[in-house]
Amino acid sequence: MKPNKQQKIFVEFYLKHQMNATKAAKMAGYSSPSYGRELIMKPHIQESIKKQFKEKKEKISLQAEDVIMNLKNIVFADITQYVRLKNGKVKIKDLSKADTSVIQSITQTKHGIKLKLYDKMKALELLGKYFALFTERVEHTGEIELLEKAKQILDRPD
Repeated sequence: MKPNKQQKIFVEFYLKHQMNATKAAKMAGYSSPSYGRELIMKPHIQESIKKQFKEKKEKISLQAEDVIMNLKNIVFADITQYVRLKNGKVKIKDLSKADTSVIQSITQTKHGIKLKLYDKMKALELLGKYFALFTERVEHTGEIELLEKAKQILDRPD
C-alpha cells in the first residue's frame, strides 16, 4: 500500500518538524492532530518515512562533500590563474572559464584592480578540523580533594 497525497504531506512535515507526529498531522490538514500517532504506526507510512529520511540524509551528505570540495579549491587556488603581469602592471585574465568561486572580491582602486582570494589558512583550518587532524589538549592542574577524601575513607581500619 502506498501513502495517499495527504499522507505524503504528513511524512514531509513529520521529517521537517523534528518527527513531531501531532504537529505534522495538523499541518497536513487532518482534523484531529492526534491522528498523527496512528499514522506513524502504519507500516506503509513507516516505510515512506524511512525512505524519505534516507534520501534527505544522502542529500545532506552530498552537501558536505560540496563544502569540502569548495574548501579544497580555496586551498589549491593559485593567483596566477586569475592575474598576469604585463608591462609591470597586474592585469586580470579572462575569467569566463575560470573557477571564480575562490575569488572573494574584485575592486577597482586608484592604483588599479584589486583581486582578493578567500583565505587559504582558514580553509586549511576548517579542513583540518573536519578531518580531525588537530587535537586540542586540555591540561588540568590543582588538587582533587574528593579523591583524597575517598582514599582516607578506604584506608581507615574498620
